Amino acid sequence: MQDRTHKCQLGEPYSFSSLIGRSKLPLMMASANYCHVPDAEIVKLGLERPSHTANIWAERMADGRIVLYHNYEYQVYRREFLKHFAVTPEVIDWQFANEQMDKEKIIFVSTEHKSDFDASTYRMTPKTTQRTKYWAYQFALLQRVHNDNQDTPIIYVVNDLDEQDALTRYAISLGFYIPEEGTAFRKLEHIYNHPNGLIIVSKDEFVNTIGEYRTDKSYCYIWDNMDVDRYKLMWRTLPFKDDIEDVEAAELDERSLGSTAKQCILAEWPIFEHYYSLMSANSRDSKFYILEPSLDEYNDIADLCQCASMTVQPWEGEDAYKQTIEEATEFFDDGQASEFDIHIHQKCFLGRRKRLVSLSKRNPSAYLGTQRRLHCFHTNRWWQVRSFPRTGYLSLFLYSQVEFGYYSA
Repeated sequence: MQDRTHKCQLGEPYSFSSLIGRSKLPLMMASANYCHVPDAEIVKLGLERPSHTANIWAERMADGRIVLYHNYEYQVYRREFLKHFAVTPEVIDWQFANEQMDKEKIIFVSTEHKSDFDASTYRMTPKTTQRTKYWAYQFALLQRVHNDNQDTPIIYVVNDLDEQDALTRYAISLGFYIPEEGTAFRKLEHIYNHPNGLIIVSKDEFVNTIGEYRTDKSYCYIWDNMDVDRYKLMWRTLPFKDDIEDVEAAELDERSLGSTAKQCILAEWPIFEHYYSLMSANSRDSKFYILEPSLDEYNDIADLCQCASMTVQPWEGEDAYKQTIEEATEFFDDGQASEFDIHIHQKCFLGRRKRLVSLSKRNPSAYLGTQRRLHCFHTNRWWQVRSFPRTGYLSLFLYSQVEFGYYSA
């Protein structure tokens, strides 16, 4: 599973404005936080495709920059290794002791769909630039989990610690106790004696340190997301071809020719079973909750993974939701990039006529596309385009504020 989930960075991060005129990535990522990168785009950026690369994709970071990653065809490496040593692999069917009891403590958390108010329609993906909406939703679910485990301290596992300060301040505002000083191990000891104790760790920190921590105390482990959107690009075709570990559980989803969220969850499920084995090695009373947003889409996923599930209603109605968002706004940065006073001179095609665009405003890194509405990613606004034939310039007028990610340029 480590081979399946491993990724490598390709080149350095790109600012959005630096890609304009060099690549189609700005257009390809106009309404997405991930996208597959064709070989032609790799050449345009002056990069080379590493040997045995399976897929190359782009991810938008929280600060607006774009990073390219790739993964390897690990099956090719494996076959070459086995051929070199002339050996045949043997699959070991391993399982946990008291397996049925353990899996009941791995719990998928999803949103309850109600006819009068369906909160899931407001849910964001982990890579969204609308950090306020994403974290407010995740913490609303976390609070519901805490209500069912009020005497158990929480270990909240997130992708990375880039937003640790904001997350810590927001959690404290909700009434949680987070130790300020000490190592991860010392913090674990501190929160155990506090009714609302919580620490926030990265996935790498969990795997390398927390997962190896030995104690007989029970904790409530909450995993923020399962990186489903990224794995859909890493694993563009599932189940894995000629993979000796593949089982029937990784069934094809006929709704799509590519990998679906459901397939990715099933494909990566063994590694989450392994994570729980690290937790339960300390205490059988520990519970493992997973808050992956894609779980809202599948009612049968817990049965397929043979684990438990719980549905919660984060808010009673839209007014309560809006109040939560308003209160959380002061803690998070909703995608404002770090670039300032960018001047862009880029040819823009409107129909069959060329126009020269001169854009000189604060944070105006807009993609200049083929339509008469341009999206400025740094200010998250749409601009209406009007042309002036005599001068050959375009004038940009503020069109309307819209939610990021739902419209393409």
